[in-house]
Amino acid sequence: MLLRTFEKISELFEASYGYLTTGELKSEKITTVQINELVKSGHVERITHGVYWWVDKKNGKPENYKMIEIAKANKNVIVCMESALYFYGITEDEPAALSVATSRTDRSAMKMNFNVFRHYFSENLFNKYFRTISTKYGDFKIYSPDRSLCDYIRINRGNQNNGIEKIISAYSSYDAKNLSELMKYAEEANLSKSEKYMLSEIK
Repeated sequence: MLLRTFEKISELFEASYGYLTTGELKSEKITTVQINELVKSGHVERITHGVYWWVDKKNGKPENYKMIEIAKANKNVIVCMESALYFYGITEDEPAALSVATSRTDRSAMKMNFNVFRHYFSENLFNKYFRTISTKYGDFKIYSPDRSLCDYIRINRGNQNNGIEKIISAYSSYDAKNLSELMKYAEEANLSKSEKYMLSEIK
Protein backbone atom coordinates (compact mmCIF):
# COMPACT_ATOMS: atom_id res chain seq x y z
CA MET A 1 0.00 0.00 0.00
CA LEU A 2 1.30 3.43 -0.91
CA LEU A 3 2.17 5.72 2.00
CA ARG A 4 -0.21 8.43 0.81
CA THR A 5 -3.07 5.90 0.69
CA PHE A 6 -2.24 4.73 4.21
CA GLU A 7 -2.18 8.32 5.46
CA LYS A 8 -5.47 9.08 3.72
CA ILE A 9 -7.18 6.13 5.40
CA SER A 10 -5.68 7.04 8.77
CA GLU A 11 -7.02 10.59 8.44
CA LEU A 12 -10.48 9.29 7.49
CA PHE A 13 -10.62 7.17 10.64
CA GLU A 14 -9.33 10.03 12.78
CA ALA A 15 -12.04 12.34 11.45
CA SER A 16 -14.66 9.74 12.44
CA TYR A 17 -13.20 9.15 15.91
CA GLY A 18 -11.81 5.75 14.96
CA TYR A 19 -14.88 4.01 13.48
CA LEU A 20 -15.87 3.66 9.82
CA THR A 21 -18.12 1.39 7.82
CA THR A 22 -17.32 -0.39 4.58
CA GLY A 23 -19.71 1.96 2.80
CA GLU A 24 -18.01 5.06 4.18
CA LEU A 25 -14.58 3.76 3.16
CA LYS A 26 -15.71 2.80 -0.32
CA SER A 27 -17.28 6.23 -0.81
CA GLU A 28 -13.75 7.58 -0.36
CA LYS A 29 -12.43 5.17 -3.02
CA ILE A 30 -10.89 2.78 -0.49
CA THR A 31 -11.09 -0.76 -1.84
CA THR A 32 -11.92 -4.00 -0.06
CA VAL A 33 -8.40 -5.22 -0.82
CA GLN A 34 -6.92 -2.20 0.95
CA ILE A 35 -9.23 -2.62 3.95
CA ASN A 36 -8.30 -6.30 4.25
CA GLU A 37 -4.62 -5.42 4.02
CA LEU A 38 -4.95 -3.06 6.99
CA VAL A 39 -6.88 -5.68 8.96
CA LYS A 40 -4.18 -8.27 8.25
CA SER A 41 -1.41 -5.86 9.29
CA GLY A 42 -3.18 -5.07 12.58
CA HIS A 43 -3.77 -1.38 11.87
CA VAL A 44 -7.52 -1.91 11.60
CA GLU A 45 -9.87 -4.20 13.52
CA ARG A 46 -13.03 -5.58 11.95
CA ILE A 47 -15.38 -5.17 14.93
CA THR A 48 -18.40 -6.67 13.18
CA HIS A 49 -19.61 -7.20 9.64
CA GLY A 50 -18.97 -4.03 7.68
CA VAL A 51 -17.64 -1.92 10.57
CA TYR A 52 -13.98 -1.15 11.37
CA TRP A 53 -11.91 0.43 14.13
CA TRP A 54 -8.52 2.07 13.63
CA VAL A 55 -6.39 0.41 16.30
CA ASP A 56 -5.15 2.98 18.82
CA LYS A 57 -2.31 1.23 20.63
CA LYS A 58 -1.59 4.25 22.82
CA ASN A 59 -5.06 5.13 24.11
CA GLY A 60 -7.00 1.93 23.47
CA LYS A 61 -10.74 1.86 22.85
CA PRO A 62 -13.23 4.39 24.23
CA GLU A 63 -15.07 3.94 27.50
CA ASN A 64 -18.10 1.69 27.09
CA TYR A 65 -16.80 0.59 23.69
CA LYS A 66 -18.75 -2.67 23.76
CA MET A 67 -22.03 -0.75 24.03
CA ILE A 68 -20.95 1.62 21.26
CA GLU A 69 -19.89 -1.22 18.97
CA ILE A 70 -22.96 -3.40 19.48
CA ALA A 71 -25.08 -0.42 18.39
CA LYS A 72 -23.02 -0.20 15.21
CA ALA A 73 -23.83 -3.86 14.54
CA ASN A 74 -27.56 -3.35 15.20
CA LYS A 75 -28.93 0.15 15.73
CA ASN A 76 -32.08 -1.21 17.39
CA VAL A 77 -30.34 -3.13 20.16
CA ILE A 78 -30.77 -1.91 23.76
CA VAL A 79 -28.27 -2.58 26.55
CA CYS A 80 -30.06 -4.27 29.44
CA MET A 81 -29.95 -5.98 32.83
CA GLU A 82 -26.48 -6.66 34.31
CA SER A 83 -24.72 -4.55 31.69
CA ALA A 84 -27.06 -1.61 32.22
CA LEU A 85 -26.72 -1.86 36.00
CA TYR A 86 -22.93 -1.87 35.58
CA PHE A 87 -23.07 1.18 33.29
CA TYR A 88 -25.02 3.14 35.92
CA GLY A 89 -22.51 2.17 38.62
CA ILE A 90 -25.05 0.13 40.58
CA THR A 91 -22.90 -2.99 40.30
CA GLU A 92 -19.10 -2.92 40.47
CA ASP A 93 -18.00 -5.87 38.34
CA GLU A 94 -18.30 -5.77 34.56
CA PRO A 95 -20.29 -8.80 33.36
CA ALA A 96 -18.44 -11.44 31.37
CA ALA A 97 -20.90 -10.91 28.49
CA LEU A 98 -22.68 -7.77 27.33
CA SER A 99 -26.42 -8.19 27.92
CA VAL A 100 -28.58 -6.70 25.19
CA ALA A 101 -32.25 -6.76 24.25
CA THR A 102 -33.84 -7.04 20.83
CA SER A 103 -37.42 -7.53 19.81
CA ARG A 104 -38.56 -11.08 19.17
CA THR A 105 -38.89 -10.38 15.47
CA ASP A 106 -35.31 -9.09 15.16
CA ARG A 107 -33.06 -11.79 13.75
CA SER A 108 -30.13 -9.55 12.83
CA ALA A 109 -26.76 -11.22 13.22
CA MET A 110 -24.51 -9.64 15.86
CA LYS A 111 -21.14 -11.34 15.59
CA MET A 112 -18.79 -9.34 17.79
CA ASN A 113 -15.24 -9.69 19.11
CA PHE A 114 -16.59 -9.99 22.67
CA ASN A 115 -19.24 -12.12 24.34
CA VAL A 116 -22.86 -11.03 23.94
CA PHE A 117 -25.89 -12.38 25.81
CA ARG A 118 -28.97 -11.63 23.72
CA HIS A 119 -32.46 -11.43 25.24
CA TYR A 120 -35.61 -11.32 23.12
CA PHE A 121 -38.43 -9.10 24.37
CA SER A 122 -42.05 -8.91 23.29
CA GLU A 123 -42.98 -5.92 21.16
CA ASN A 124 -45.13 -4.36 23.91
CA LEU A 125 -42.18 -4.29 26.35
CA PHE A 126 -39.18 -3.80 24.09
CA ASN A 127 -39.36 -0.05 23.46
CA LYS A 128 -40.23 1.08 26.99
CA TYR A 129 -38.06 2.96 29.49
CA PHE A 130 -34.89 3.30 27.46
CA ARG A 131 -32.67 6.28 26.86
CA THR A 132 -30.07 7.13 24.23
CA ILE A 133 -26.49 7.79 25.31
CA SER A 134 -24.64 10.05 22.89
CA THR A 135 -20.85 9.95 22.51
CA LYS A 136 -18.53 11.29 19.84
CA TYR A 137 -17.84 7.68 18.83
CA GLY A 138 -21.51 6.84 18.30
CA ASP A 139 -24.79 6.51 20.18
CA PHE A 140 -26.28 3.52 21.96
CA LYS A 141 -29.57 2.74 23.67
CA ILE A 142 -29.84 1.51 27.24
CA TYR A 143 -32.73 0.71 29.54
CA SER A 144 -33.27 2.80 32.65
CA PRO A 145 -31.73 1.50 35.90
CA ASP A 146 -35.23 0.91 37.29
CA ARG A 147 -36.37 -1.24 34.39
CA SER A 148 -32.98 -3.02 34.32
CA LEU A 149 -33.44 -4.14 37.91
CA CYS A 150 -36.93 -5.51 37.22
CA ASP A 151 -35.76 -7.38 34.12
CA TYR A 152 -32.86 -8.86 36.04
CA ILE A 153 -35.22 -10.17 38.72
CA ARG A 154 -37.66 -11.54 36.15
CA ILE A 155 -35.03 -13.39 34.12
CA ASN A 156 -33.00 -14.73 37.05
CA ARG A 157 -35.73 -15.60 39.58
CA GLY A 158 -35.28 -19.34 39.08
CA ASN A 159 -31.49 -19.41 39.22
CA GLN A 160 -29.64 -20.40 42.36
CA ASN A 161 -27.12 -17.84 43.64
CA ASN A 162 -28.73 -15.23 41.40
CA GLY A 163 -27.52 -12.30 43.51
CA ILE A 164 -30.90 -10.56 43.39
CA GLU A 165 -30.83 -9.41 47.02
CA LYS A 166 -27.33 -8.00 46.60
CA ILE A 167 -28.33 -6.05 43.49
CA ILE A 168 -31.49 -4.73 45.15
CA SER A 169 -29.36 -3.55 48.05
CA ALA A 170 -26.99 -1.79 45.63
CA TYR A 171 -29.92 -0.21 43.79
CA SER A 172 -31.31 1.06 47.11
CA SER A 173 -28.16 3.17 47.48
CA TYR A 174 -28.37 4.54 43.94
CA ASP A 175 -29.11 8.28 44.11
CA ALA A 176 -30.88 8.54 40.74
CA LYS A 177 -33.38 5.72 41.24
CA ASN A 178 -36.98 6.31 40.22
CA LEU A 179 -39.21 4.29 42.53
CA SER A 180 -42.36 5.31 40.66
CA GLU A 181 -41.00 3.96 37.39
CA LEU A 182 -39.65 0.89 39.18
CA MET A 183 -43.07 -0.11 40.49
CA LYS A 184 -44.85 0.80 37.27
CA TYR A 185 -42.60 -1.42 35.19
CA ALA A 186 -42.70 -4.19 37.80
CA GLU A 187 -46.45 -4.32 37.18
CA GLU A 188 -46.08 -4.24 33.39
CA ALA A 189 -43.42 -6.97 33.46
CA ASN A 190 -45.67 -9.22 35.60
CA LEU A 191 -43.32 -9.57 38.54
CA SER A 192 -44.75 -11.76 41.25
CA LYS A 193 -46.51 -10.38 44.30
CA SER A 194 -43.54 -11.24 46.52
CA GLU A 195 -41.10 -9.61 44.09
CA LYS A 196 -43.17 -6.43 43.93
CA TYR A 197 -43.40 -6.37 47.70
CA MET A 198 -39.62 -6.71 47.94
CA LEU A 199 -39.22 -3.72 45.59
CA SER A 200 -41.85 -1.69 47.45
CA GLU A 201 -39.68 -1.90 50.57
CA ILE A 202 -36.90 0.10 48.86
CA LYS A 203 -36.61 3.60 50.27
